[in-house]
Amino acid sequence: MTGNEQALHPPTVKNKRGGLRVPKAADVLAEQIRRQIITGELAEGERLPPEAELMAQWQIGRPALRETLRILESEALIKVQRGNVGGAVVQGPSVSVAARSAATILQSEHIPLSDVYQARLAFETGAARLAAKAADETSIAMLRGLLEAENACVDDARLWASAASRFHQGVVAASGVRTLKLFSDMTAEIIDDHQIQVNVDPTREDAGKRRLASRAHAKLLRLIEAHDAKRAQEHWMTHLEQLNARYFGDEA
Repeated sequence: MTGNEQALHPPTVKNKRGGLRVPKAADVLAEQIRRQIITGELAEGERLPPEAELMAQWQIGRPALRETLRILESEALIKVQRGNVGGAVVQGPSVSVAARSAATILQSEHIPLSDVYQARLAFETGAARLAAKAADETSIAMLRGLLEAENACVDDARLWASAASRFHQGVVAASGVRTLKLFSDMTAEIIDDHQIQVNVDPTREDAGKRRLASRAHAKLLRLIEAHDAKRAQEHWMTHLEQLNARYFGDEA
């Protein structure tokens, strides 16, 4: 932590009724430390000063300080270690943590699965086009490896479902757009769970349908290798629309 002793100066913000409220000291301090972590002023692995020093530096009481640390720990931005060598250690922002949080929000908001799949259709079709434009040896090799892993387990419904989902994520990663990858990671956990349920249900899916899906994946890879962005996008949209219709019918 850098700087001399300083007091927190919480900004006033509007509440839901349009009035003004002053955020709690813990929220203000958490935001300031959060910003220092995001900007790199506080590096990953760096240990925050002891409680007494932080209290003096920020002119804050122990209850508020401990609430601040709980907020940051819940966001996985710090890890609080107990014991004689305890203290708070900085952790860098994690995509996986953000993805889990997003999945939790979607589930708590009772967003239907069909909505999640429609979102996947929207961002993956664009990603397929961008992947074909940006394709290089590294991204193509990555997609080939994912497709080979998928084909190797086509007779195992559970393993195939996870492998197929990894190919979908690979397409987004191959686009080179990290924001799209974050969207993909955010929905992957929910889609993975559903895919496994569908594929282990013999009344819904069978090995023939899995092979058909893998052939669609292989065709997309060929279009990406050929840098055919237009056809890659069209093919992937058709594939995803067919999947959505199979899973959700009129909801899709």
